[in-house]
Amino acid sequence: MLLKIDALNPTKNTRELYLKPTLMKLFTLSLLSLLLLLAAAIGFPYLLPTQISVQQSIYLQEPPEEVYPYLNNPTQWEHWSVLSKRHDPSIIHLYGGPLEGKGSRLQWSGDRAGNGYIHFTESISPSTITYLQTEKENPAGLQGAFYLNPAAEGTKVTWRQQVGLADTPLARLQGALRKYKMQQEQEQGLLGLKALLESKSKKRASLCPPLPTRTRPHPLQQVWPCSCRASVKNAPPKAARWLGWPVRNARPSAV
Repeated sequence: MLLKIDALNPTKNTRELYLKPTLMKLFTLSLLSLLLLLAAAIGFPYLLPTQISVQQSIYLQEPPEEVYPYLNNPTQWEHWSVLSKRHDPSIIHLYGGPLEGKGSRLQWSGDRAGNGYIHFTESISPSTITYLQTEKENPAGLQGAFYLNPAAEGTKVTWRQQVGLADTPLARLQGALRKYKMQQEQEQGLLGLKALLESKSKKRASLCPPLPTRTRPHPLQQVWPCSCRASVKNAPPKAARWLGWPVRNARPSAV
C-alpha cells in the first residue's frame, strides 16, 4: 500500500500510517462477524426438533372414578379448560357423537381460542382417555391423552400432548412458541380441573348435615351415604329418625 507522505507534517504521516490498516482490520472483523451471525441464524432452526411433546401432572384429592367423568365428557371441558367463556367470551361450542367416551366430538370457534376440533379416540374407565385435536393452524393434528393413576388419598392426573411439525426453518421456530403456549394451556386446564372438583366437593359437604354423635356406627349409616342424606323428602322413616330429621307422614307414636 502506497501512502502519501507530507514532509512538513510528520505527525500526520504517522497517524495515517497506523489508522488505515486498523480500519481495514475492523472492517474485516465486522464482515466476518456478520457472516457468522447470518450462518447461525440460518442453521439454528435446523437444530430444533420437528416434534413437540408436552406433559404435566397434578394431584387431586378425589378418586379416579370422580375425576374421570369431567375428562371423558366433552361438554364438561368448558368448565375447566381454556375452551371456556372465561378465557374467550366469544367462544361457541358444538358437540357430536355419543355424550361421552369414544366417538365423542367437540368443536369450537372463538376470537381468542381460534377454530378447532377434538375427537375422542379411546376411553378406558377410569384410567385412560385419548383424543385427536385439529386446528386451522395445524391440520396435521395433535394427539392428546389423559392418564389417571390412583395416588395416596386421591388421583394423579397426567396430561400428555404431542404434535408433529413441518420440516422447515419457519415451522420449527413457530413450534418453539407453540410449545410454550401448550404448556400454559395445560397448566391452566389442570388447575381449573382441580378448582372445579374442590368446589363440587365443598358444595356436597354443605348439603350433608353432620351425623349425630354415637358411641358406635349405626347400621343405617352404611346404607345411607352422604349424597343421599341431603334429601329429607326421600329419606326412609327409620333413617330420618336416627338422623334427627322430621319424618314425613309419620304416625304419632303410642304413649
